[in-house]
Amino acid sequence: MSSVPSLIHPVPSLVFRRRSAWRRFVRSKLSVAGLVWLTLIAAATAFGPWLAPHRPTDMDFMHANEGPSWQFPFGTNNLGQDLFSMVLYGIRYSMVIAVVATAVAFLVGAVIGLAAGMRGGWVDHVLMRFTDFMFAFPGFYFAMILLVTLGRGMPSLILAIGVTQWAGFARLIRGLVLTMRDGDLVESGHAIGASTWYIATRYVFPNIVNSIIVYTAFTMANMMNQEAMLSLIGFGPELPVVSFGTLMAMGATYDLGYTYLMYIPTSIFILTLMSLVAVGDGLQEMLSPKGAVK
Repeated sequence: MSSVPSLIHPVPSLVFRRRSAWRRFVRSKLSVAGLVWLTLIAAATAFGPWLAPHRPTDMDFMHANEGPSWQFPFGTNNLGQDLFSMVLYGIRYSMVIAVVATAVAFLVGAVIGLAAGMRGGWVDHVLMRFTDFMFAFPGFYFAMILLVTLGRGMPSLILAIGVTQWAGFARLIRGLVLTMRDGDLVESGHAIGASTWYIATRYVFPNIVNSIIVYTAFTMANMMNQEAMLSLIGFGPELPVVSFGTLMAMGATYDLGYTYLMYIPTSIFILTLMSLVAVGDGLQEMLSPKGAVK
């Protein structure tokens, strides 16, 4: 009996899952628009100093307080500094702060969340009460205290923001670990003699990483907001270093006469925050198992 060749070719499962996930992401036009905007911001972060026509310290009093034009797309301030160049430099500073501070918060929160969820008992109780204390203590004021103690600068700002924002990661990861701790995967790891930390990092963590990725996108928006607020009240970088917060503070000083100095950096900042939130929503839809059946 001759075999009939099948007309249906198997689709590699990994490729199929990736394409299906991408289709779920692009369902939201806002998520796609946010991804495009963040791509532009990432390019400005990487190449901003080379794209900027001037340095932030360059002054040209002959062109002071000029509105947006072909020569100065975003206008100039009272010292003749090019706002477009300052925005490009400010994007790099703010994004580096947000990314590294988020990484610090994630590392601290991951260690505490995994330890609390996997060990349970008094370890869980002590770590979670410490986490609750961090939630109860205003993180913004804690960051101010750290900056007063450590001094101003990028390393201090990263540490101050990152150390005060880890509690959200810890509670999220601990909750996700609890849903898996009594499952077959963990039991199998214990049966073969694997250590608790090995099981947590090799078996448990890869299965909860999707939810952490989504939360990270929202956390980055919060980190940028924290940096901007600290800069607005004078705890940000010192000139000539600029960030979104310092640019908005500078613009607020001349808001009545030269509104573009405030509205342009603020608009870019708001669009970046909205894009991070939109991409986070898209990632949630893309990585959600429920979205796969829609």
